[in-house]
Amino acid sequence: MLKMIAAMIILCSPVKTYASIAMGSRAQISEMNILLVAVVAALLIVIAYRERQLRRLHSKVYSSDQRFRKLYDAGLVGLIFTNLDGKVVHANKAFLDIIGYTEEDIKNGEVNWNKLTPPEYAAITMEGVKQIYEQGYCSPFEKEYIRKDGRRVSIMLGSSRLAENDFAEAVTYVIDVSYKKQAELREQELNRTIKKQREELYSILMNAPAMIAIRRGPELRLEFSNKVASDFAKLGSGLGLTTEELMEKFKVMADPQLSREVYLTGVPFSAKAFHIQMDRHGTGQPEDIWLDMVLEAVYDNDGNIDGVAFFGFDVTELVKANKEVKESENRFRFLADAIPHKMWTSGPDGHATYYNKGWYDYTGLSDFKALNKRAWEIIHPDDLERAKEAWTRVVKNGESLESEQRFLNTDGEYLWHLTRVYPHKDENGKVIMWVGTSTNIHEQKMALEALKVSEEHFKAIANNNSIIIWQANEQGALIYVNDTWKNYTGFGISDKLLEHTLAAVHPEDVQGVVEKLGSEFQARTPLQTKFRFRNKEGQYRWVLTYANPLFNPGFAGYIGSIIDIDDQERAQKAASKLLKQRDEFLGVASHELKTPITSLKASMQILEKLSERDFDPAKIRPFIAMANKQVGKLTNIVDDLLDVTRIQSGKMQLNCTNYLFGESVRDCINEIAQYTSSHQIVVNKNEILEVYADRTRIEQVMVNFLSNAIKYSPGQNKVMVNIEKAGSNLKFSVTDFGIGIPQDKQAYIFDRFFRVHESSYNFSGLGLGLYISSEIISRHGGKVGLVSEEDKGSTFWFTLPLTNKNEQV
Repeated sequence: MLKMIAAMIILCSPVKTYASIAMGSRAQISEMNILLVAVVAALLIVIAYRERQLRRLHSKVYSSDQRFRKLYDAGLVGLIFTNLDGKVVHANKAFLDIIGYTEEDIKNGEVNWNKLTPPEYAAITMEGVKQIYEQGYCSPFEKEYIRKDGRRVSIMLGSSRLAENDFAEAVTYVIDVSYKKQAELREQELNRTIKKQREELYSILMNAPAMIAIRRGPELRLEFSNKVASDFAKLGSGLGLTTEELMEKFKVMADPQLSREVYLTGVPFSAKAFHIQMDRHGTGQPEDIWLDMVLEAVYDNDGNIDGVAFFGFDVTELVKANKEVKESENRFRFLADAIPHKMWTSGPDGHATYYNKGWYDYTGLSDFKALNKRAWEIIHPDDLERAKEAWTRVVKNGESLESEQRFLNTDGEYLWHLTRVYPHKDENGKVIMWVGTSTNIHEQKMALEALKVSEEHFKAIANNNSIIIWQANEQGALIYVNDTWKNYTGFGISDKLLEHTLAAVHPEDVQGVVEKLGSEFQARTPLQTKFRFRNKEGQYRWVLTYANPLFNPGFAGYIGSIIDIDDQERAQKAASKLLKQRDEFLGVASHELKTPITSLKASMQILEKLSERDFDPAKIRPFIAMANKQVGKLTNIVDDLLDVTRIQSGKMQLNCTNYLFGESVRDCINEIAQYTSSHQIVVNKNEILEVYADRTRIEQVMVNFLSNAIKYSPGQNKVMVNIEKAGSNLKFSVTDFGIGIPQDKQAYIFDRFFRVHESSYNFSGLGLGLYISSEIISRHGGKVGLVSEEDKGSTFWFTLPLTNKNEQV
C-alpha cells in the first residue's frame, strides 16, 4: 500500500512543479489540493485492492473448507482430530467404522490411540508423535488398531499438527489396508503354490517315462534333460551345447533344421518310428535308432517362442521286431498256429486278414471266409456293442486295446477271453497291420468271481457277529477292523487307530497289555491276554483278545479277535468271592463251634472228676451252669444254621398276631440286660404302635440288632433305641457309638456269610445274624437298612407295615 501511495506522489510531482512556476502562491494552494486528491485516490485504490484480495482469499478458504468437508463426510478416508496425548477429540464416520466405536464413545473419552494401538506398535507410534513435535507432521506408516470387538485391523496413517489456538492439536488420516494385507498374503500363498507347482512339474518331467529335453534361445542350447533322456543318450553331459554341437558330440545323423523350423514357425513336429543314427554308447560308431517323437515350441512369459521341447520314446526294438516279422511271415504263421492263444491280424482298415489254428478249433469252422463272416456273431450279445465301439475307436486312433469278452465255442458255451490288440506301424508311424490275441481266462474269471463272492461272504460273516475281528501289519499298525469293532468302540480305521485303542484300555491294565503283547509280537508267537476295555458308552468291560501271526511267506502281521467276557468275568469274580466267603464262614463256624464245645468238654471233665469224690452240689453247680451256657451258644449257632436252611428252602413259617410293639421291645431290652452290665439301653422315642407280625421272629431281629450294637461298641456305655411311625410303616432303629462300618463294606452287610471283620476273631459270630434278620423283615413286607460312619458308630433300622389281621385278610 505504501508503494502505491509513493507512486501517486511521484506522478503528481510534475503538476506541482508546473503550478509553482506559473501561478506562484495560488499554484501552491492548487498543488496541495491536487496532492490531497491524489492521496485520497491512492487510498481508495488500495482499499479497493485489499477488499478484492480479501474476497478472493475468502472464496479460496470457503472452497477449501467445502472440499475438506466433502472429504471428511465422504467416508473414503478416516479422519480424526486428536491431542498429542492420544485422546481423540473428533472423528468422521469412516474412522468410526474402521475401529467399531461410536461418537458417544468419543464423547465419553473411551477412544484413545494408545488404547487402540497393540503393544508391538507402541514404539513406531511414539516415533510418529516425536516427528509431529519436531517437524509438524509425521510421514505415513502402517500398523494395526484393536477394534472395540477385539479384532485387529491393518491401517495406514499420517498426521499433521494444527495451530495452537485450534480445538485439537493434530489431524490424522487413517486408511483401512486390511484388504491390501490380505492381498499380500494371497499373493505370497500364490507364489508358494506356483513355486510348488514348478517343483512338481520339474519332478514330473524329470521322472517321466518318456525322453524329454528342452533347448532355449536362438542357438537352441540344451537347458534341460530328464533322467530317461540322460540314461538313453548321456544328454546330461551336453547341457549348454547348441543343436549343432550336440549332433557333433554324439555323432547324430539327422536333419538339424527340424528343431529350427519349429523354433521359427511354432508349428510342432511329430513322427512315429523316426529314424536317426547316433553314437549313444560313445563307441565312435553310430547305430540305427527309431523314435516316436514330438517337437513342440516353448514360449516365454510374453508369449514369444523361446525354445523347443523334445518328447520321445525309443521304439528301436519294436521297429526291428516288426521288420523281422515282416521278413519272416511264414515263421510267424507257424508260431501263431503253435501257441495256445487265438491270434489274428487285420489290415489298417480293421478288416481281418488272418486267423490262427486256435480260432478254427474253438469255433469249429474250417475256412477263413466262414470264420470272418461270423467273427462278430460269436461274441456274447451283452458284450457285442461295447466290443464294436472299442474296435472302431482303436482303428480310428491307431492305438492299442485290451478288453474282455465272452466267445461262443463249438459246445454252445460262452467262455471269457482277454483280448489284446496292437498296431504295427511303418517308419512313418502309419499303421500297416493290427495284431490281436484272445486268451481263454474263463477259469481265472470264475475263480475271481468265486473269490469275490467268498470275500463278500467273509465280510458278511466278519461284520455280522458279536466278535470283534482285527488285523495288524508287520509294524503293529491296525489295518482292518470289522463293523462289530466300530459299533463297540465308536471309532474306525484312521491314522491314530492304535493310539485310540490304547487310550480305551483301562489305565491300570495299559502297561501290562503293552508289555505282554509287545513281547509276544516281537517273538512272533500267538497273542492272548485279557483286560478292561472302554466301549463307546464309556463303560469299562473285560475283554479277551487272541491273535495268530501271519506269514506270507515272511511275517505279515497278526489277525485276531476280541471277545467281551465281562459277564463271565464278573460271574467268576462273584463266584470266587462267594467261595472265599464260604471258606471264611467255615473257618469262623469251626472257631465258633469249637469254643463252646471245648468249654463244654472241660466242664464235663471237671464234673466227672468231682463225681468221683464226695458229692458236693455247691462245687458242681458252677460247672453245670457253664456247661448249660455253652450248650445255649451251640443251640443258637444251630438255630442260625437251621434258619438259613429254612430261608433257602422257603420253609420259614411266620406265626403272625396283633400285638403292641413297645411291649415286645421292652422284653428284648430286659433279655439283653441280663447278659451285659457295660451298656445302658435308652429308648429315645417310643410311639405306641400295634403291628401284625410274628412276634418271636421280630424279637429275634431286635435282639440281633441290640446285641450287635453292644458287641461292636466296646469302650462305650450307651445304646439308643427309637420306635416311630414313618408314613404307613413302623420304624425301629438301634444306634451305637462304636467302631462303625467302612463305606466299601456297607453294601454287603446283609449278605449271607459276610463279616465286616472277617480277618480276625475279635468278634464272635457266623455272619448270619443280619442275613437272617433281613430275610425275616423282607417276609413281613418291610425293609432293613443302616447308616454308619467309621469310628463314629452305626444305626441299624427296619420297617414293618402298620396293618392288623383284618387288613391283612
